Amino acid sequence: MSISLKYICEFQLENFLFLVKCLKEEQLQKMSVRLGGALKELRIHLCQTSKQSAGVREFIQKNYVNIKKENPNFPILIRECSGIQPRVWARYDKGVESSTPLTNLGANDVLSAIKQLIK
Repeated sequence: MSISLKYICEFQLENFLFLVKCLKEEQLQKMSVRLGGALKELRIHLCQTSKQSAGVREFIQKNYVNIKKENPNFPILIRECSGIQPRVWARYDKGVESSTPLTNLGANDVLSAIKQLIK
């Protein structure tokens, strides 16, 4: 009886680990951002210390390296300035610019805001 229970537990553990791996891959795919096309530059303005920029700082810490690896030649500028309200700016063809405020947003919301500017 204990032998079959051991195999059942191992089987369940293997299934659990497989599910965790799938979820991590799905999360990484959600975090991926392909930049280019009409979008020519992305600028992120934030404060180094303010509470309003906390989500932007977290976004940069968790996602900047992966996004830059996926887009090695695309200009992504991070601009820090004390007391500034966080905002992301997108520059498109012919110098057209658009921006979105990032005040008090979480890291996932910052990613969503950037994805909206890419469209």
